[in-house]
Amino acid sequence: MSFGFGDLAGNALFGITGAYLIYYYINVYGLSPASVAILMLMARVVDSGVDPVIGYLIDHRLLFNGKIRPYLGWFSLPLGFLTFCCFLPLPLGSTGRLAWAYATYLAMGILFSLVIVPYGLLPNTMTRNREDRLMLSTFRMMGATLATLLVGTCILPMVHLFGKNNEQVGYPMAMAVAGLVGGLLALIPARTCHERFALETDPHPLRLLVGSLLRNRAWIVVTITLSLFYINLTAFYGLSVYYSVEILHRPEFFGGLLISVMGGSKVVGVICSPRLVRTIGPRYTIVFPYILSVTSLALFTFGPNNTYCLLGFFGLTCFFQIP
Repeated sequence: MSFGFGDLAGNALFGITGAYLIYYYINVYGLSPASVAILMLMARVVDSGVDPVIGYLIDHRLLFNGKIRPYLGWFSLPLGFLTFCCFLPLPLGSTGRLAWAYATYLAMGILFSLVIVPYGLLPNTMTRNREDRLMLSTFRMMGATLATLLVGTCILPMVHLFGKNNEQVGYPMAMAVAGLVGGLLALIPARTCHERFALETDPHPLRLLVGSLLRNRAWIVVTITLSLFYINLTAFYGLSVYYSVEILHRPEFFGGLLISVMGGSKVVGVICSPRLVRTIGPRYTIVFPYILSVTSLALFTFGPNNTYCLLGFFGLTCFFQIP
C-alpha cells in the first residue's frame, strides 16, 4: 500500500498539470493558444531526453550511489512546489508570463522524471519474487486510477472554494494544497519501502545497448504502442477542460467530470482485462478493444452534445483503452 501511494501522488500531479494547465494558461493567465502548444511540445521533447539520462545515472551509480529511495526523498517536495509554481500568476508582461511558464513547466517536468523514473525501478530492488512484483504493480495501478478520480472530482471544487469565482486566486491556492499533499504522499515510499537488492550494473557501452534495442522488434512494437497510449492519455488529460469550455460550451465542471469518468472507466477496464487476455490472448486484447475505443471516440466527437451521450461514449472510449 505504501508503494501504491507513489503512483497516487505521481499521477495526481501529472494529471493536475495535464488536465488544468492548458485551460489555466490560456483562459486565466492570458497566454496565446499557439505559444502554449509550442510549450507543451518543447516539454515533451525535453522529457524524452531527461528520462534516459536519469536511467543512465541510476544504472551507472553516478548519483546517490545507485540507490533509488534518495531520489524520492530529495525531489518529491520540490516537485509539489514546482506544480504550485506552474499555477502562480506573477504580475508580468506578456513576454515575462511566457518565460515564467517555460521555466516552471520545464523544471516541473524534470523533477517529475527525477521522481517517477526511480519510483518505477523501486520494485526491482524490493523483491526478486515475481508474484510480489505483480502485487506491487496492482497497488500501483490502484493508486494511479484513484489519482485520476481525485483530479477530476476535487480540484475544480477547491478552485471555486478558495477563489470565490476569482480563478487567479483560486487556482494557485488549490494547487498549493494539491502540491503539498502530492509531495508528502510521494515521500511515503521513500520512508517505508526498503531496498533489499542492489540493481545490477550493465558493463556494455551505451552504443551497443542502443543498437541491440533497435534490432529488437518486440521492444520497438511495445515502445510504439505505449508511446501512442501516453500521447492519447496526455491529450485526454490536457484537453478535457478546455474542450468542454471552448467546444462544447459547457462549464469547467463538465471537464472535471469527464476526467472522473475516465478514472472510473479505467478501474473497470483494469478489472476486466486479465480475463480478456486469458480468453483471446494478449495481441487481440490490444487490437480489438482499441478498435472499439476509436469507434466510441468518434461517437463522442461527432455525436449529439447531450450530457448522457457524451459521458457514456467517453467512458466507453477509456474503458476499451485499458487492456
